[in-house]
Amino acid sequence: MSLYDLKDIDDVNLEKGKEFVRSFISTCGENEIFFDKKFEISTRVDNWDKDKILFTYSQIKEFYKNELAISTDPKPVHAQQGHLGDFCLFGVLMTLAKRPKLLKQIIPESCCSVKHGIFHVRRVQT
Repeated sequence: MSLYDLKDIDDVNLEKGKEFVRSFISTCGENEIFFDKKFEISTRVDNWDKDKILFTYSQIKEFYKNELAISTDPKPVHAQQGHLGDFCLFGVLMTLAKRPKLLKQIIPESCCSVKHGIFHVRRVQT
């Protein structure tokens, strides 16, 4: 397989990825909730604070003084957060759930990684 063959495969995969994103976005209206049939809502965590541990929410700017970076080539490692980062990620996801127009500004339709695809986030709004 030559370098040109690999480039053709990447181009085809990129087009398939873009088509999937367009199809996904067209099936959900701007204010509609996407339901993933594979994700069982019964798996939600009702007793997450069973030990009565209280967490204080802090904005990222309070503890992270560096400038934030935007990646146009997402990789799975970008979604790994850790204990402190999980709360920041959930705060962002809650905001996006309430304001779907922001999602289009943050993740452009034409932006996806050929190698890793797009990120799929499952959420339940109760």
